[in-house]
Amino acid sequence: MRNLAALTRARRTRAALAGATRAGAARTRAAWIAPVAVLGVALAVPALVQTTAKADPTLPPITAQQLVADVIAAKPVAMQGELTQTMDIGLPEVPGGVQKPSTLDPLNLLQGSHTWRVWYDGKQSARVALVDGTSEAAVITNPTDTWVWSSSTREAVHSKTPDTSGPGPREELNLTPAEAARKLLTTADQSTTVSVAGTTTVAGHAAYDLALTPKSGTTLVKKVSIAVEATTKQPLRVQVYSTRSSGPAVNIGFTQLSFAQPDPAMFRFTTPPGTKVTEKSADTTGANDHPSMPTKVDPKSGHKPTVTGQGWGTVVVADQLSDLSGVPAELQGVLSSFPKVSGTWGSGRIFEGTLFTVVVTDQGKVAAGAVPAGTLFAALG
Repeated sequence: MRNLAALTRARRTRAALAGATRAGAARTRAAWIAPVAVLGVALAVPALVQTTAKADPTLPPITAQQLVADVIAAKPVAMQGELTQTMDIGLPEVPGGVQKPSTLDPLNLLQGSHTWRVWYDGKQSARVALVDGTSEAAVITNPTDTWVWSSSTREAVHSKTPDTSGPGPREELNLTPAEAARKLLTTADQSTTVSVAGTTTVAGHAAYDLALTPKSGTTLVKKVSIAVEATTKQPLRVQVYSTRSSGPAVNIGFTQLSFAQPDPAMFRFTTPPGTKVTEKSADTTGANDHPSMPTKVDPKSGHKPTVTGQGWGTVVVADQLSDLSGVPAELQGVLSSFPKVSGTWGSGRIFEGTLFTVVVTDQGKVAAGAVPAGTLFAALG
C-alpha cells in the first residue's frame, strides 16, 4: 500500500455537520452535498440496500492498491437506477418536524430513509429525483440548463448550467455511491488500512468489498465498506460504521441498476401548468468549494479556520456562526436543544452523533470532527 497516499492525496480528512443554507438554488444545492459532508471523510449512506441471499460471487483476485487505483481512475459511465439512503447519525428531531419527505431540505435528508432515482448519460446530463409515493423533488441538468423541481409545492428554480472543463460527473451525482466513494478514497492516507474483505452482490451486480479501517483509536469511524462493481469498477454501495452502533450509521446503495444509456428526454424539463418558476443566476461555485468543511478565510470573520490532527482524527475550528441571522429558524431550534458544555475554552453547546461531534461556542466558534468531545475541547484551547 506504499503508493496509496500518492494515489489518493487530494484532500485532508474533514468532518462537519451539514450547514443549513438559504432558500432557493443555494439551499437545494447544499442538500446534495449534505449526506457527503456529514463526514467529509467520506460520506454518504442502508441496511435497506438489497443484496442477494446467494453465495458471494467468485471474482478474480485483486489487491487493495489496484482496486483503489481502478476506482479513482474509472471513467464515468451512463447509468439509470434506484438507490436507498439511510442516515442514522444521531440528529435530534427538528422542533415542529421536518418538511415533507419529498423535499430537498438538508435536515430532512440527514435523517431516516429515502429513495432516489438516478439517470446519468456519462457526460454532462443528469437527473436525480427524491421520490415519495407520487411526489417528486428533482434536479435536472444538461449542458445548458439546470432545473430544481418540487411536485408537492409546484415550484421550480431555473438557472443556466455553468460551463465545465469537460465531461465528468456533475455535482448533482454527489449523492451516488460512486461519487461518495471517490471523495472518501481521495481522503484516505497512511492513517487508513485498506483491504479487500471479499466479494458481494449489489442490485444484481457482482462486486468487490473494499474495506477502509482507521488506524487511530480515537476516531468515531469504525470502518467504511465500499462495494465496487467488478467490471466497471463503479462503487455501488457505501456504508460507514460507527464505534457507537452496530449497523451502518450512513449507508447508500443501489437496489436497481442498469448501465444502459437513459432516454435523452429524461434530461429535459417542461414546466407543468401552474408552476411557479424562479430564475436564478448561474452558480459557478464548484463542488470542491462547497462549505462542507471550511478551509478558506471566513469572509464574515476574516479568520482562517484552524485545522489540527491528522487523518480520521482531524478537527476544524472556525468562526462560522458569528452571525445567526442567516440560519433558518428550525436549525436554530436544533442548536438550542443541544446540551450545554463548558471548559477552559469557554462555554457553548455540543452535538455528539454516531460519526462526528460538533461544538458551537457562545462566542460563535464551531469545532467539528469525527472524534470524541474531549478532542474538540482540546482543539478549542
